[in-house]
Amino acid sequence: MLQKIQKFFSQKGQGIVEYAMVLGFVALLAVGLWESGLYGQTKRLFGTMASNMSATATTTSHLTAK
Repeated sequence: MLQKIQKFFSQKGQGIVEYAMVLGFVALLAVGLWESGLYGQTKRLFGTMASNMSATATTTSHLTAK
């Protein structure tokens, strides 16, 4: 019984550590983008993509409505 309890807590601890490592990586990536000036370029790129997708969806809906 004690082995089952230890196994449960060790697996749960491993999951928490993996989650923390991924979160740390994402945080470092975000700071790196911010500090290098790529944040603004990335923001503009995604804004342009969103505008283009919105325009395409509007155009497509007018074509299919007829």
